[in-house]
Amino acid sequence: MKKFLSVLLVLVLMLSASACKKQNSDMAPNPESNNVSSTVAEELQPSATPVEIPTDGVETPPVADWKQFLDEYNSYVDQSIVAISAYMADPSNKELLPDYAYAMEGLTERALKAEALAKELNKEMPDVVDEFRAEFEKIQTKLADMSLQ
Repeated sequence: MKKFLSVLLVLVLMLSASACKKQNSDMAPNPESNNVSSTVAEELQPSATPVEIPTDGVETPPVADWKQFLDEYNSYVDQSIVAISAYMADPSNKELLPDYAYAMEGLTERALKAEALAKELNKEMPDVVDEFRAEFEKIQTKLADMSLQ
């Protein structure tokens, strides 16, 4: 689960960097000035060491509602993909920025809740934690696929 959250955070940063790169390329008169973006992308590669993501203070959904949490997260990801894709397609459109920012913030918040929920499931319902993680991974794959387009 930590690996997936690390990937999600890297994905969020990559999407932000990509959107900034597109916006800068539209505005920059000198195409050589965009070399910083490739350096940023290199720095955003996931490390071999898993990152410990603190979940203290994160409101955990009820353990019994883990399927509902995943259903709601899946719907949110679908909506976020639309908002993020729209912004990435036209980063100069400032009207899309609030939806983009809201989507990115919500994805991070929900990923933290998922990590906290996985910890609780592991304690209270260890027989379903693998199913939870597998479903969460499928949802995360949609985000990763969107970033590759």
